[in-house]
Order: sequence, then C-alpha cells, then structure tokens
Amino acid sequence: MPGWCEYHYRDEQKSTFTAAKEVAFEWLGACPTDVIRRFINCAWGFMSTYCCGLTGRAAEWAVKKQRGHRAVSELATTSIEAVLN
Repeated sequence: MPGWCEYHYRDEQKSTFTAAKEVAFEWLGACPTDVIRRFINCAWGFMSTYCCGLTGRAAEWAVKKQRGHRAVSELATTSIEAVLN
C-alpha cells in the first residue's frame, strides 16, 4: 500500500506544501481495496513469524515459504532453525 501511493504521488505536479498534502491525501484515499488487503496479509505473516521468535532474513524466508497460509507453521520454523544452526 505505501509503495502504491508513493508511486502515484510522485507522478503529480506539486508547487506548494499545501498542494503536496492534498495530493497525498487524494492518493491515500484512492488506494484499491485489494492492494490494502495484500499489504495487511503480508504484515500478518511477519507478525506471525516474529511471535515464533524469528527475525531478519529468517522471518523473510518463512513468510515467503508460507505464502498461501494465514500463519507460519511450526514445520517452517523448525526447518529454518535447522538451516541456521
């Protein structure tokens, strides 16, 4: 979501700070629902990995591996621990 809004915000002409604020609010309000949903699902995946104790690259790997699931499984957590140790 933030990347989508930034992409469109940068294409707009802004001559004053007030105009820049108006354009920012315009594009934040125009963000499609499916983009917001994908951003939230990705955030949930990272929160799940952090609750399991993973951080950094291990968390990224687990989120990528468990793309189709709502939470990171214990199997993914144990397999990353085996790789890291």
